[in-house]
Amino acid sequence: MSLAFGLVGRDSAALYVDAGKITPEVAAHLRDAGVEVKPYEACEADMRGAAANGARLWVDPDKVSASLVAAAEEAAAAGLLVGSDPAEPRAGKAAKKNEDTSAPEAAAAAAAAAPAAKTIKEGVSPIPMAKAIKNPTELAGMLEAQPEPLNLKALTLNPKP
Repeated sequence: MSLAFGLVGRDSAALYVDAGKITPEVAAHLRDAGVEVKPYEACEADMRGAAANGARLWVDPDKVSASLVAAAEEAAAAGLLVGSDPAEPRAGKAAKKNEDTSAPEAAAAAAAAAPAAKTIKEGVSPIPMAKAIKNPTELAGMLEAQPEPLNLKALTLNPKP
């Protein structure tokens, strides 16, 4: 068993996993399918980069680590692009450090948090539900793997005969 994360975009997909857990056959299959295999440790940096560039990330809070979500929220708040030109300065906490702020601190904090809130969309992943749908071959295999029905006698903790 191996722990991995996936980051799937409209035109790209990456699997973050220990390279030692991927066989050459699996690596070739993933490459042919357009999935880039990356080191497990690179996931946080890529999530930060996607969030800083304005990507909206759908995360399942039951499956994604809190540190990855926090990293994406932090990057979104600190580095959302002002316009579509990557050369433009970023409008986040880092860009506003040296500016004179006349707004109250609460308003500034809310403005900084707004990009982060728009970056993360929490929701149940559709993957487990899709995996639950079995084709006829999978169903036959499941039935074949089941032992004969067990005849269990009810046990009771009542000491009375």
